[in-house]
Amino acid sequence: MLLLPALLVLSGARAAAQIYLPPPVFYPPFGYPRPHQPPPDPRDAPVEVGGYATLGGAIEQAPPPVPGTVIGAAGVYAQWNRFGLCPGLDLRIQGNQGQLHGYLVGPRLAYQPRNSLRPFRLYGEALFGKNEITQSGSGLDTSSREYVGVDRVAVIGLDLHADSAFAWRVIEFSKGDFTGLSGSHPQAILTGIVLHLP
Repeated sequence: MLLLPALLVLSGARAAAQIYLPPPVFYPPFGYPRPHQPPPDPRDAPVEVGGYATLGGAIEQAPPPVPGTVIGAAGVYAQWNRFGLCPGLDLRIQGNQGQLHGYLVGPRLAYQPRNSLRPFRLYGEALFGKNEITQSGSGLDTSSREYVGVDRVAVIGLDLHADSAFAWRVIEFSKGDFTGLSGSHPQAILTGIVLHLP
């Protein structure tokens, strides 16, 4: 008789032990912290298309354009992003205070590292196109002369991709050969911004 209450207590304790009680959950004030997920990178897409605008100065020693002349360019490029070496095509227009203006088009090859240096991109281009140079007269001859020819330009540059939409063109160096005027080898250093098109 005295053992009956003890058996009931032990049976109840054993049944309670088999009931699953989930641990208490404490919710932070703004919900669960989310793991860091970087924004989508345009380099992950099979094809990347971008537009850019750059500004800099001429550094060549033989005019025109004379050293220190402000030079600007705007263009669009497309490249295939399947491998570390990404082939592509670039098309741009350029000009500098009325002395040199025209368009350039040509192949592009970019290198995109896949490690901690991934935001950086090194690229090279070989561009050519029709350009014009206007050379002002000197002394008593104030008339200007126009020279038309092909501008062949080698370009090397470095981009820093801030996020999926924008990049900073840290530096771009170009050296050309203008066939319309003897001794004209345009050289320039530029910087600017890149906009990745959706």
